[in-house]
Amino acid sequence: MVFEDIVGQSNAIKVIKNSLLNNRAGHAYIFCGPDGVGKSLAASIFAAALNCKEAEGNPCNLCTSCIKAKSGNHPDIIDFKTERTIIRVDDIRGLQKDMQKKPYESENNIYIIHEGDKMNEEAQNCLLKTLEEPPLYVTIIILAKNEHYFLSTITSRCQIVKFTRAPEKEIEDYLKKNMGVLDYEARYAASFSEGILQRAKDYLSNDEFKESRNNIINMCARIKSIDKAGALSYLNYFMDNKSKIDYILTVMVSFYRDIMIYKETKDNKYITNIDKVDIINRESLKYTYTNLYNIISVLKQTSDNLKYNINFQLSMELMLLKLQEG
Repeated sequence: MVFEDIVGQSNAIKVIKNSLLNNRAGHAYIFCGPDGVGKSLAASIFAAALNCKEAEGNPCNLCTSCIKAKSGNHPDIIDFKTERTIIRVDDIRGLQKDMQKKPYESENNIYIIHEGDKMNEEAQNCLLKTLEEPPLYVTIIILAKNEHYFLSTITSRCQIVKFTRAPEKEIEDYLKKNMGVLDYEARYAASFSEGILQRAKDYLSNDEFKESRNNIINMCARIKSIDKAGALSYLNYFMDNKSKIDYILTVMVSFYRDIMIYKETKDNKYITNIDKVDIINRESLKYTYTNLYNIISVLKQTSDNLKYNINFQLSMELMLLKLQEG
């Protein structure tokens, strides 16, 4: 468990490691960025390093403190999580009460607040009192999607560490090295991940996602060969899988993009769905470049429309008809 295990976050890791190497760790941090990019893992490694007497930028992973931290049983590393949609003032007061206790075994009590952007304004104002006068032995790490959610009085008292979407190639290389997957699987999972390593790992470990991808591609390969009524018959599939629509649209865009690229290059090294090259080759004969450009635009417009709560069924019906028209 070292910082180098975190993929595509070199800038964030440099900031954290420098604070350790220079013995200048602060009392409060906000680790912000999309879910699944490594914020939680970084916080756990940072917490372990803060309580490791042998740490040199990374925890040693050998001492008793590190072993307890890795197993999640360190009494001085407290993970706060809640299933509720809001972190309330009572939650923060409970943490503050706990912060009055000195560390049991180490020099620091580290509090990792997950989904910190769930804090309502009252809870943030309550936490502010601790940030203004933190106990010397307390370090607070708040994990959140966006630092702009917090009151300016909170962010001004925390060190902001920004985590970003990882480069696709770094995710692909990680998957091949650490998960033992085939090249085409790593390439596709990295492409689908949109820079989020956890999303790529979830895809590779979930047979349902793989089966769903096959169904989506088979639908796309058939839709131009059927009439409008046949195209609309797929509406039930979208209605039944409404919660997965982002994934479905991502797969569809990748498929039509592959057709466009293959039509131009006749080279499968540039396509994402390399295991579907026979289907892609066949479909490339049915479309013009203009057709493919318009289809990809329709899919992206559909995705944008759904973000603005435009009627889901109507959006799907219009999309299916435009796909059928090509």
